[in-house]
Amino acid sequence: MENAPAKKKSINKPGLLKILFSKLLEDKKIDEAEKTLFLKFKEKFDISEKIYSDILAAAIDERKKKGDLKSAVEDIVSDERAYKISIYSRAYYEMLCGGKITFEENELLTKLCDTLELQEDAVDEAVIQAHELVINETQTCCGYEDAINRLSAFVPGRNHYNAYYYAAYKLLRRQAELSANSGVYIFEAAVEFEKFFIKSAGEKCADCFEKLYYWALLTSNADAPLRKTRFEKALAAAANDKDKARAYFQMAFSFHLNANFDRAGELYKLALEKDPDDSVSGANLVACYNSLKKYELARSFVDENIVKYKDNALFLNNGAITYVRLGDAARAEKILKAALDADEKSIDSLVNLINLNVVKKDKEAANVLFERLKNFCADLALLGSLEKSIKRIDASPGSLSKRCKNK
Repeated sequence: MENAPAKKKSINKPGLLKILFSKLLEDKKIDEAEKTLFLKFKEKFDISEKIYSDILAAAIDERKKKGDLKSAVEDIVSDERAYKISIYSRAYYEMLCGGKITFEENELLTKLCDTLELQEDAVDEAVIQAHELVINETQTCCGYEDAINRLSAFVPGRNHYNAYYYAAYKLLRRQAELSANSGVYIFEAAVEFEKFFIKSAGEKCADCFEKLYYWALLTSNADAPLRKTRFEKALAAAANDKDKARAYFQMAFSFHLNANFDRAGELYKLALEKDPDDSVSGANLVACYNSLKKYELARSFVDENIVKYKDNALFLNNGAITYVRLGDAARAEKILKAALDADEKSIDSLVNLINLNVVKKDKEAANVLFERLKNFCADLALLGSLEKSIKRIDASPGSLSKRCKNK
C-alpha cells in the first residue's frame, strides 16, 4: 500500500463503497455471496443505513441502465481468491486515477483487505493488476495531465519497470511532438521526466536502469554531452549485457548524428560486444566505416556478418555501399537485391539499385524499380530527381560512388 501527501480529492468511504458495489454488480445479478459481502462492507466501514442504501440503490440504477439486473441465488465465485483480488484491484485502480494514494485512502484499503480476507500475496497481485491497467491506459484512454498524474502516482514492481518507464517515455515524447507541431511552446520532455520520475521518486529505485535509460533517451541529441552523461549513468545501472548494449547503442547514435564517426564506431563495437546479434549496431558500424572511408574494414565486417544479418535491409544496403566504394558494382547489386528480399519496401536499397542501373544504362530495369518505388515512397523531390536521372539515361554515365549513399 502506498503513502503520499494529500491530493485535491481523495476517495472517501462512500466513494469506495460506490466503486465496490459497481464492481460486484458487473455480472448483472446479486447472489447470496455478494449480499454477504455487501453486509460486510457496511459493518466494516461503519456506514449509516441511509447512506449505505442510497449508494447501493445508485449503483443498481447505474447497472440497470447498462443492462438487465436480475436477482439470482447461484454458486458464485465471490468467495474465490481471483474474484476478491479483482475487487481490491478495482478500488486500488480508482484511487490511482486521482493521483498518489493518500493516508486516508490507505486506511480504507486496509479495511477492504480485512473485509475480503486477502493474504499479502493476493494484495500484491491486485496492486500489480491495477498498475498494469494504468500503464496500458496512458497511451489511449486519457489526456496528458491525467496520464502523467496516474503514472507518477506509483512505482511498480521490478518486473514492470520497462513497461512503466517506456509508457512514460512514449507519453512525454508524444506531448513534445504535439508541442513542436503547435509552435506555441517548447515542451521539455526530459525535464518533465526528471520532475515526475527522477526527483519525485527520491532514492526509490534510484539505480533503476530503465528509468535512467528512458530519461537519457528523451534528452535532446543537440546536447550530446548531457545525453552521453545520462546514458553513462544508465550503463552503470545495467545488470545484463542486453541493457548495456542498449545504452552503448544510444550513446553511439548520438555521436553518429553529430558526425563524430570515430567515436560512434567505437561505441557501436562495444554494443556488439555485449550483443553480437544486434544487426542495427552492425549496420550503423558499417555506415561509420564508410563515412570514414575505411572501406576494407567495412568489407571485412560485412563479409563476416552478412549471413547473420541477412534479414536486416539496412545492414545489407550499407554493405552494398561499401562494395560500390571499392568498385565492385556486381557484388553491390547482388547485396542490394538481397536487401529487397529482406524488406521489399526498403527505400534506400531501391534508390541505390535504381542509381546503379542508371549508371549501367539499364533503362528498363531502372524504370521497373522506379515504378515499384512510387507505390510507397512519398518523397516527391526524391522521385522527381530519380525520374530525371532515368530520362537522361542515354547521356554519359555519372559516378556510381556519388549516386549510392549510406543510411
